Amino acid sequence: MTRRVVFVAMHSSFCPVLSVWRTCLAAASIACASVTTLRAAASIEFTSVPPYGSFNNLQGKVHGVAPATNRIAVFIYVTGAGWFTKPSCGVPLTTIQPDGTWTADITTGGMDQNATRIAAYLVPAIYSQPCVTNEFCLPAGIAQLAIASVIATRVAPATRSFHWSGLDWWVKTGATPLGPGPNYFSDSATNVFLDAQGRLHLRITHVGSQWRCAEIVSQSTPGYGTYAFHLASPVDPLAANVTLGLFTWTDQPDFAHREIDFEGGRWGQVADFANAQFVVQPYDEPSHLVRYRVPNPPSNFVAAFSWQPDVITFGCVTGDTAVTTSATNLLLNPGFELGAGSQANYWTAFGDAYRTPTNSTSALTALSGVNSLKVFGPFNPTFASAGAYQNIAGATAGQIWRFTGFALNWSSDPMTTTSGFGVARLIFLDAANNPIQLSESQHFDSTTPLDQWQGFQVVGAAPAGTVAVQAILLHVGRSGLGGSVWWDEASAARIADPGAIAQWTYTKTVPPSCDENVRLNLWLMNGSAPLNGQETEVIVTKFDFTGTDTDHDGMPDGWERAHGLNPANPADAAPDDDGDGMTNLQEFLAGTDPANPASAFRITDLSVVGADTRISFASARDKRYRLESASTIPTPDWKSPTQAVAGTGGVIQLIASGGATNAASYYRVRLTP
Repeated sequence: MTRRVVFVAMHSSFCPVLSVWRTCLAAASIACASVTTLRAAASIEFTSVPPYGSFNNLQGKVHGVAPATNRIAVFIYVTGAGWFTKPSCGVPLTTIQPDGTWTADITTGGMDQNATRIAAYLVPAIYSQPCVTNEFCLPAGIAQLAIASVIATRVAPATRSFHWSGLDWWVKTGATPLGPGPNYFSDSATNVFLDAQGRLHLRITHVGSQWRCAEIVSQSTPGYGTYAFHLASPVDPLAANVTLGLFTWTDQPDFAHREIDFEGGRWGQVADFANAQFVVQPYDEPSHLVRYRVPNPPSNFVAAFSWQPDVITFGCVTGDTAVTTSATNLLLNPGFELGAGSQANYWTAFGDAYRTPTNSTSALTALSGVNSLKVFGPFNPTFASAGAYQNIAGATAGQIWRFTGFALNWSSDPMTTTSGFGVARLIFLDAANNPIQLSESQHFDSTTPLDQWQGFQVVGAAPAGTVAVQAILLHVGRSGLGGSVWWDEASAARIADPGAIAQWTYTKTVPPSCDENVRLNLWLMNGSAPLNGQETEVIVTKFDFTGTDTDHDGMPDGWERAHGLNPANPADAAPDDDGDGMTNLQEFLAGTDPANPASAFRITDLSVVGADTRISFASARDKRYRLESASTIPTPDWKSPTQAVAGTGGVIQLIASGGATNAASYYRVRLTP
């Protein structure tokens, strides 16, 4: 019997447009709403990066450009000192050889050999390179004028480091207490480790007389985009003085170190209903922090923020996906900005409920805009309520509704007891406007921390007979009970995403991205022992970063700039600039270079060894692949003779056991999510 073993080209399942034969991939098309400058892909790579502490030269190669008309601008970053031009400010640009290779001396003074980041930019030969020395942020003009770029990171050999979730990380440690806390931080495998599932474990341990905390730091600086932290542990059981921090940070102090946080913890307030917060530092500036509660369970939830130049959007959802479906807010004037004097338009107020601008006698401001709703009293002999509400028509039985917003217990008029309180209620109404079902939020009372905007969420299913929904903000009180509750950013909606826990949009002064790392830590307030006296562990399933994609072409802006493309032009996704049969978009998805024809997602070798078929291909790090086989073409019955495997950045060989015994076999390698 004659055996036929045939391989077919690569196949990707990332996007429906790519689910076709490899020979047809270049036919994929993208409709463009507008066209700006269309640039061909170009790239620069490092071919030899000297290790930390070495005085060897840096070497690289460019693709897709004419060497004679371009140069290389190289910079190194020394921790604590900043960025420096290399080889020197007198010789700021490096010549490219006719074959595209280049060499630069990056150790021309100081502690250059200990640089932790090395950046190279492909620039026109006529580019006038400014001298960069002791700068924590590279001048924006360099990236804007560069044709392509590449960056490498490295750490001292004594520093514990590892690869996780697509990034390289180092582990913080110190023989003396360090911030936050201050605490003793340990790089021990007891405090920081990856389990067999690839999940990150952060632990607070007790060794001798010391409590030791955990922190990891990304070696790279992702920049604008969405940061999503997937948690496999609840935060509610954390001792009240234990904090889980998931955040950005730079050692450069401008803009409060560009720190943007999700933090889990109660900050010493044992009775606090809230157990988590979103923060744009400094936290003590008005409207820079909101608190909310992550339910217990779930153990699985995602805390995320999208950082853009003019806005930061926070979200927290249950489950394993950070994607939330937008729901239309059916409340009118939800932030109380519209109105005359103390009356907020569209809200029906009763008792002491007043639209109130920023209070000029304290640091209190509205969470968004310049107004919020202040409710207090009433001061009758018996308990009664004051507040404001809106009725929303069109509700029907079976619908799930969510009422959310934020409330604040103001220190200049604090709640004094738990008998009087503020509360948000979601009420379902019948045709006669009578309430038929009520759900309410937590109470905002004397146990509520002062001067912190705390989130509330009320969810209810409309019962039979429902024709409308009432969203009401109340203050329950009587004579002799002081205090007021302030309300802002209310929202009432039919649920589009039942997993949503909290959302917040920050639009005040947004810190510009520059030099910030990603950090995850688990630590103790003031370095004190956990209030429950127990060692603590938090498990993080993974971290996802998705770069901003301005033109929505499927390729993040940072990747487009690094590879010579235009992040403002979606038309550059479709061309095959290096002629290797893959579009620029497919090169991004596959982790290959769109300017280098030698860098492509393709099978490189197929051999038969005994009864087995062996298929080899060049892989990319952090990608996953699966071998598939079929016995017939063109209506294949694709099956997977192997499990999905992780890319290594080198050649991978997959084996189809017994594959060579079939009369005919066709093989492909699929790139999987």
